[in-house]
Amino acid sequence: MAQLLTLPDTHFLLDFVRPDFLFLRVVSRTLVLWNSVEATDIWVNNQIPSVIINSYHQMINAAKNPTSLADLANFAAMSMSELSDEKSNEGQSHALKHAGSPIKPMESEHDTVPFDRQAIRQSYVYIISGICFSLGLRYAGTGDAGAFQIIYNRAIELQKLRDDNDPVSLVLRPERPVIEMCLGSIAISLGMVMSGTGDLKTFGLFKALRWKCDDSVKYGNHMAYSAAIGLLFLGGGSCTIGNDPEDVAALLVSFFPRFPIHTQDNQYHMQALRHLYAIAVKHRQVDVVDINTGEKVFVPIEIHFNGENPVRETAPCLLLNRDKISKIRVVSDRYYPVELNMNPLVQSVDSAFNLYVSRKYGHLTYLQEPHIPRSHLCKEITSTNASKLIQMLTEDSNVQAFAKYFCCTYFNSPIEAQKRIFSLSATDEEFYTYLLQESLSNERAECISLYLALYNSISTLEHQSCPSAIIWDARILRAYFESTTATADTVSSTFLTVLSDSINRFLATKEIVSSECTSHIQNFITKLCSKRISQDKWLGSVLIWCEVPLYSNMV
Repeated sequence: MAQLLTLPDTHFLLDFVRPDFLFLRVVSRTLVLWNSVEATDIWVNNQIPSVIINSYHQMINAAKNPTSLADLANFAAMSMSELSDEKSNEGQSHALKHAGSPIKPMESEHDTVPFDRQAIRQSYVYIISGICFSLGLRYAGTGDAGAFQIIYNRAIELQKLRDDNDPVSLVLRPERPVIEMCLGSIAISLGMVMSGTGDLKTFGLFKALRWKCDDSVKYGNHMAYSAAIGLLFLGGGSCTIGNDPEDVAALLVSFFPRFPIHTQDNQYHMQALRHLYAIAVKHRQVDVVDINTGEKVFVPIEIHFNGENPVRETAPCLLLNRDKISKIRVVSDRYYPVELNMNPLVQSVDSAFNLYVSRKYGHLTYLQEPHIPRSHLCKEITSTNASKLIQMLTEDSNVQAFAKYFCCTYFNSPIEAQKRIFSLSATDEEFYTYLLQESLSNERAECISLYLALYNSISTLEHQSCPSAIIWDARILRAYFESTTATADTVSSTFLTVLSDSINRFLATKEIVSSECTSHIQNFITKLCSKRISQDKWLGSVLIWCEVPLYSNMV
């Protein structure tokens, strides 16, 4: 079957095959000889017939040695009628008369054989784009360095052929629609190889290719470059494309190299079939989750493949289609080692999954590491450098104004500040200072307003007309942080303890109930029944805070 798809190896046989069919022959032969495809220059050169390579180099050498610009222009625009005349002496003199002066002949073992130069130009770019498309299918979603370099170099070669105006480019340049179609196919091929990686070098090439925009650039050309960019950033970097047989079939149908001229052009390929690439999309992102906080973290991992060297990545990352994955290891100094053996689980990973890790004591996450100096600066705030360091820690004008007008001019050490806060002997300024220090050290300056709202509601509790609503809020907050499912750390446990202690002491000062009765529901109810109705303002607040059930439930 592969022998039937062999490319013509003589100029005579080349005249019987349309140049664009050479693209399809290369791709079809690659599908037959799938396991023999290699991302090497040797394999690429073996796919191009020697007759095309030799003729192409003859044109290059002739372009490098013109005797005048008129020779170059006539050589580049040489028509088939002129080429046929070269077979006879009369035709050769006719061509030289039009050229003005003879072109320097090629120095080779055999005499120069006349050939259809326009057919060689078209055949070469079609075969090159077919080779790149074959490599794109074979190495789809792998990010293979060899396939990337080959396709990238060929794209640069055709880009120079399209955009440059040097003698070689003028001689070798085929028609504009031909080279635009081949460049679009090569761009899609590179997008298939680097699918989901978001490689910046590839993205820069795509931007340079689509920068050319004039009347000769059709809708299909823009569609091809847009599809290549979409493949490069597939799923925002969380997806790639597979290279299983059904995936290759979907990709071949989707990116068939017949691009439309306008939006309603379905003459050579139905545009609805372009969406079949979705069948080959694989969501293969690996996330690492901290089991203590439930947050996704950056952790170095090592991916082992069957028959290949392990690859070091930083999760979250994308698992490419390099080979069957044998195991995944967490290789981090901050987290306990974890090894996931993939062989007994799955043979191929086609969906995203999470790795769960636990951070070692005394270590910060990789995301927090760049902010370590900021956290230490909060502990070094003194009366002499307070305003300067606060400006370094935050650019929020409200926070800076709060520190200037409400906080103390001096800053106690964190341990000393906590002692005064727990003993409830701290002044308002000292408490505000503690809140500022606590918020900045945890890099949560936006929580200062929440702290102030809670502190203000408790400090003015006695003057509230309906204090039971505030007590309800404080009780809900306490119940949430006492639950085992609470993972948020917006409000510190120290502040919550001080808040609860302040409410307990405040209610103890009221004659409605003594502090030692708060944990004894039965004695508490007895005392409530003996009180006068004049104290009903605090009756509901005490019942709520002490979590006394309804009367019907108690009965």
